[in-house]
Amino acid sequence: MSNDANEDIKTMDAPDPGTVGENRHDAAGGTDAATDPIRELARDQKKTLFFTRIIGISSLVTAATVVIACLIVIPRAISTIDQMNALMAEGSAALDNANATLANIDSMTAEIETAADGINELVDANPDVLAESMAKLNNIDFDSLNKAIKDLGDVVEPMATFFNRFR
Repeated sequence: MSNDANEDIKTMDAPDPGTVGENRHDAAGGTDAATDPIRELARDQKKTLFFTRIIGISSLVTAATVVIACLIVIPRAISTIDQMNALMAEGSAALDNANATLANIDSMTAEIETAADGINELVDANPDVLAESMAKLNNIDFDSLNKAIKDLGDVVEPMATFFNRFR
């Protein structure tokens, strides 16, 4: 080391000549320089103890709050989850029913297509018969037919009344 550095260290370690003995009082009521750091340390420890107690109490209050919240929230969450599971089961059943209905509709559609194909084949195979049948239906005199049915009803009604008397 250099000489300047050694002298700096010596001056830092050496007490200031003006302060030597200022902390000493007489033997009757004075304090020694060695007891001041102890008092200061005791004061710091009291502050540390006070703040440690505050932190401990805060931690206990926080833990109690968390425990109480868990006791309240967890049962409600479980209840909500159970309700959601029940709802999902109902939704799944409804979806299964919808799938079954769609399968039935698909089979009905296939049957209708088959029937329509059969009708188309019948029409294609017998166009003359179909045309003849349509002509005969067009030639029917529905007014005369209705009059004949009414006349028949008028004749049968007295006979029905007569036979109902024997019952």
